Amino acid sequence: MSTFALRQGRRGSLLVVVALWVVLWLVVGAVTTFQVRQLTEVSDSLVESADALDVAGLALQDIGRLPLVGERPEALGNQVRETAREIDRAGTASRETVRTVSLLLGLALVLIPVVPVVAVYLPLRRAGNRERRTVKQALADGGQDPSLEEFLAHRAVQNLPYDTLREVSADPWGDLRRGSFRRLANAELTRLGLATRQRRAEHRTG
Repeated sequence: MSTFALRQGRRGSLLVVVALWVVLWLVVGAVTTFQVRQLTEVSDSLVESADALDVAGLALQDIGRLPLVGERPEALGNQVRETAREIDRAGTASRETVRTVSLLLGLALVLIPVVPVVAVYLPLRRAGNRERRTVKQALADGGQDPSLEEFLAHRAVQNLPYDTLREVSADPWGDLRRGSFRRLANAELTRLGLATRQRRAEHRTG
């Protein structure tokens, strides 16, 4: 298999690599969010402890209301219940904080590695697809535009690496000067994935 064909295969697999990269970091972000969110169990334990403490404080208040016992147990019960309310508020607040942090951390782990890759890849892919559609339409019309082959040959010289150009032509720039566009144009069509369509168009016109 030629170096040119290998390069085409690598370009074709780029979409798969980008997709796998995105999926990988989506999984990492989701797992991290889940793991950090498990810390809410500590907050839930605090809230449960506050509920138990509140029950104890309520019992002390009831004891303080009994005859001959005095007000000290009731006052202690009031303090215990106030402490229970503070613990409950702290546990609820920490639970919400953990949930927020887990979400933000998960998003950061996804966005930081994914956004730069996608921001570079998508415009390149969009530009390539637009060019491919234009050439594809010209081929669908029969490729009758006499300047199409010349355009494709020039695009091949602009887009293909030097070693690939040398596989196509020993003197690609000389071919341009002499008006020998066919091999370079076919190389550009191969780069765009349209070589088969070109052969069909030539068969119809032939």
